[in-house]
Amino acid sequence: MNVRQVVPRDAIPSVDDPPFGSEYFGNPDDDVIVVESIPAKAYPVSILDYHEIVNDVLEGESGDEDGSGTEEEVSIAVTWVA
Repeated sequence: MNVRQVVPRDAIPSVDDPPFGSEYFGNPDDDVIVVESIPAKAYPVSILDYHEIVNDVLEGESGDEDGSGTEEEVSIAVTWVA
């Protein structure tokens, strides 16, 4: 079996700390991956096709046993391989 390496290992940069807005300026027919959070976040597949990984942080509120809420950050990795 002859295996050729097309792209060197770690040559595709991940997206770290992606910017979000209230409007999407890409093609309206683009597919997206939506992460249910408050606010919800959408990651366009056209971006994931190239970068393959988005490292992001979801911010939310978690409830404690005493009924008080605390801010919580959860690190996530959105991955895509076509």
